[in-house]
Amino acid sequence: MILIRKRHIVLALGLLCGAGRVRASGLNISPVQIWLTPDASKSLLTLRNEGPEDARYQLSVMAWDEDARTGMKLGPTEDILVFPTVLELKVGETRSLRVGSMVPFGPVEKTYRVFLEELPAPEKPQARSMVRVLTRVGIPIFLAPV
Repeated sequence: MILIRKRHIVLALGLLCGAGRVRASGLNISPVQIWLTPDASKSLLTLRNEGPEDARYQLSVMAWDEDARTGMKLGPTEDILVFPTVLELKVGETRSLRVGSMVPFGPVEKTYRVFLEELPAPEKPQARSMVRVLTRVGIPIFLAPV
């Protein structure tokens, strides 16, 4: 029982220490949540390639809702603008992406997710027998109520 509690404490501390950024397959993302308000309807999302090779990503935005019975529900939306939607990051390169609301703020909070999907690199002849796992990261976006 004590061992389980220690594991939970270590896990919680690890999550708290990394609360400001995410690292996946050499990709450093900051911030891990985006809050848009009527006074700040735009934000920057910063990506840094800390991996061993260049990487390409495609971005998309989905409306996000939670249902007690079925869990997370995602659907297409044009409420949020992300630019650019396709980018290449050289090794060590940092890029800032623009995120902004395209709809007026209302009395109810709205929620979205921006997804960064790693695109496959051009195939190399010696890599045919290797398995490559591509990264997909979802970052929550919150539109604050008025």
